[in-house]
Amino acid sequence: KGKMFFATGDKIVYSFDISANSKEIIKEVDMSNWLNMAEPENDIYVDNNENIWVLFDKGAYSFKNGQLLDSIVTNAPVVTISEDYRGRMWIGTGGDGVLVYNPKLKAQQHFTYFKSDTSSIIGNDISCFYEDHTGVMWIGTLDGGLCYYDRNYNNFVHYHKNSSQLISNTIYSIVEGENDNLWTITGNGLLKINSTKGNNIFCGHGQGFPRSVINPRAGVKNNDGELFFG
Repeated sequence: KGKMFFATGDKIVYSFDISANSKEIIKEVDMSNWLNMAEPENDIYVDNNENIWVLFDKGAYSFKNGQLLDSIVTNAPVVTISEDYRGRMWIGTGGDGVLVYNPKLKAQQHFTYFKSDTSSIIGNDISCFYEDHTGVMWIGTLDGGLCYYDRNYNNFVHYHKNSSQLISNTIYSIVEGENDNLWTITGNGLLKINSTKGNNIFCGHGQGFPRSVINPRAGVKNNDGELFFG
């Protein structure tokens, strides 16, 4: 707890304990021990068991105590990853949908978009995940809009521009607010969605939303309820 992790181009993951008096940078994983690995492509993630997941061009690898624990092979670059309340890893790719991996069972499901199937995942170019306080996993895409996974029926519920539920099908970040509200950062502005009441509030360029490009997964809410994005 209280550690910050970062990866470098020389295939090393370091940690920095922001709560300790000693500001020492520690080498956590030297990935050059696995010579077949390319350089990390996008991000790293620490799960609830303190395993370090490193995202690559064609997969994701997990490490603990400097040792390789697990690996997932994908057909497209892994751009984001998130753990749900069941301990499953949601692996989002840039072009091939989502893999849901159960590390305990070594089992996985692959969800991809099908135009003819309105219950499939809403797009294949994944940008972000967010699990809300009820355990529902929301998925943002760069090519199709927003959806959430209905675990009772093993399918997806869609929100997209064509149905007037969204102002843009490009979703960069998802952050949960108060009273069942989800704040989504889109290509055209900031949208508050209330999945219970169905009412939406939009904040666009006219309300001061920047016209510059927003970075995926760059939204966060602080303890005072303020929303930050960049």
